[in-house]
Amino acid sequence: MKMKKLNERTLKELVEVFNGLVALGGTDAKPVKKFASKEAGIRRIETLMAQQEKTLGAEENREAKTKKISRCSIIRQMFLEKNTWTRQEIMDRTGFDSKNAHVCMAILRDPRRTKVILNTVYDKTEPKSYSLVE
Repeated sequence: MKMKKLNERTLKELVEVFNGLVALGGTDAKPVKKFASKEAGIRRIETLMAQQEKTLGAEENREAKTKKISRCSIIRQMFLEKNTWTRQEIMDRTGFDSKNAHVCMAILRDPRRTKVILNTVYDKTEPKSYSLVE
């Protein structure tokens, strides 16, 4: 089905489009029964669409800011940067204590618990470190 442009629509169709956009929300606009003219209706619809885009963009930005990143994914990213990290570096970057850092490394090695496996070896000599095995 071909979509009609706004200027090709009748006044009644413009009212339906406007009220449909109002029903989607995102603005404080109220439904209308008619427009004074076709130009006024098109102008109101375009203004409403712009307001809704602005509101939607703000909501997406707010969601993007509040999305939490898993600390295990931070460790996975660290091993993309270089192949060996000390336990202290991992703890500093993630905020984990030594036990949680060790548990997360075990999770990243376990094929039942992660899709992308990190094959690492733990070196217990000082400084204690994890090295990527390829």
